[in-house]
Amino acid sequence: MNIRDLPEGHIEDFRNWLPPHLSAKTVYNIMGILHKLLRDAYRRKDILVLPEFPKVEKGEPVTRWITEEEQRLVLAQMKDPVRRAFYLFLMKQGCRPSEARAMRWENIDLKNNIVKISAGFTRNKYKPYTKERDVRYLPLHPEAKKFLLALPRQLSGWVFTSQGKPLTQCLVSHYWRRAAKRGGINVNCYEGTRHSLASQAINRGISERKIGDFWGHKVLTSTRRYVKMRIAALMEVWGDVPNLSPKKK
Repeated sequence: MNIRDLPEGHIEDFRNWLPPHLSAKTVYNIMGILHKLLRDAYRRKDILVLPEFPKVEKGEPVTRWITEEEQRLVLAQMKDPVRRAFYLFLMKQGCRPSEARAMRWENIDLKNNIVKISAGFTRNKYKPYTKERDVRYLPLHPEAKKFLLALPRQLSGWVFTSQGKPLTQCLVSHYWRRAAKRGGINVNCYEGTRHSLASQAINRGISERKIGDFWGHKVLTSTRRYVKMRIAALMEVWGDVPNLSPKKK
């Protein structure tokens, strides 16, 4: 339809027309894009009245994560050194898979143990900037460094490759899904790496601000979704609790 001809209530009818199998977050995103389009049209005077938008509740996302021991189970299923190095890099550096796929050797300072995160992929298109359009300098984890030193150097300059080219989004998901299934772990790559490192850090008592800086979060609300995973801290409300673990004979 021509946006100038939108009748009263049509936006609400559109929301109700969306397929019921869509998640609340997907509906929220669709309506958000439509709202942005009409706000821009209103700002440009293409329409004289901004239609009223129904409130869409997206719900709170469930943050799933795994322990370091469970991460080891997944890594144990990977024999290819590039794949193992890639997923270990995600587990220890906490960057997005799209950022690790875009990693180049000139961004890794092996002498001073520093990693520069400054680029990423959108699907399989290289972007010379990250999702947040920031540049982050992170300490290089010793185990990640060990794996990186064992990798061959490609003339292309990419760190993690398949047949000389950067890993694709499809391959990253496929390799993880297959290894996780073999290891008996039921989380996706993002949950098993980036989410898990944040949740593990929260459970070790690391502050929200420090985690937010490490992950490149612009606002603390992005970090606070992990605070609910601080199980050990929540147990303090019970005071002194006897050890219920079975004694070893």
